[in-house]
Amino acid sequence: MKLLLCGQAPETAFASALASVQFYVAQQQLQSELKETQLTKKIGKVQDACRKKLEEVHNGYVQVRFLGGSLDPNSPGGALGTVGQGLRRTGSGNSFGAAGGGMHMGGGGGNSSQDNNALRKMLGMPPAQNGMAGGRGMDGMRNDLFSM
Repeated sequence: MKLLLCGQAPETAFASALASVQFYVAQQQLQSELKETQLTKKIGKVQDACRKKLEEVHNGYVQVRFLGGSLDPNSPGGALGTVGQGLRRTGSGNSFGAAGGGMHMGGGGGNSSQDNNALRKMLGMPPAQNGMAGGRGMDGMRNDLFSM
């Protein structure tokens, strides 16, 4: 409007207004592209962090489940180390089942004896014979249960 008041032609005023609007739209578009790029990078970093954490948790699970590692990644012995020391002292492989009060060795799968044998091997104990702890039969298991 001021251009019209200064004696400019209406076409010049409208061309100037159009250029201003186009500049504003271009700035908004660039700003949105910048935000999109920043958010894409941030999402990528979050996905990488999640992937690394998932791998760390999975590796920890595998270590505890199959290799007998520590439950606490910051300590070399950790909670599993104390369980292993307790097993070595008692010489019993069925303390997990004894805690529940039953004869079942824990777990719901058929791999429990394999897991127990792997744990025994890691702890330097002989493998179980005939499915009983240490091959001592029912009397050995009963003594282990009542000695706790």
